[in-house]
Amino acid sequence: MEPAMASKKISFLFLISLYFAGRGTTTLAARRLLDTPVVELPPLPSIPALPKFAFPPLPHVWDLPKPAWPPLPKIPSLPKPAFPPVITGANPFPLSPSECPPLPKVPSLPKPEVPPFPRAIPPVIAGVPAPPNLLPFPPPLPKAPNLY
Repeated sequence: MEPAMASKKISFLFLISLYFAGRGTTTLAARRLLDTPVVELPPLPSIPALPKFAFPPLPHVWDLPKPAWPPLPKIPSLPKPAFPPVITGANPFPLSPSECPPLPKVPSLPKPEVPPFPRAIPPVIAGVPAPPNLLPFPPPLPKAPNLY
């Protein structure tokens, strides 16, 4: 076997082994490949020659005849609109801020003074006895009022 052919077969087998080797085992796969002798395969059975094209080849786009489109209808152009007369001197559309008239000053609205919202004090009901505690643990202590 010629050396060039052997290198082609080795490189092909090398690529296959790298494909199936996975990560981290490429060096091991390469060592195994270099230790493997080249195996001669039997020739493939001969297949009768098929015609080059089963159908005649299609022509290229640029070889096709151009379609004969009907001519486009002549559409009359619309009349050009009449523009207003140009005013010379003053610029009707000022572009720079220095040419714009100043905006009128709008006084800000006064903020209404809202009195602070009074805290709600729960009403004290005197003379009504508390219901008996039916639970095995004592009731929670009342919270001290938050004075801050």
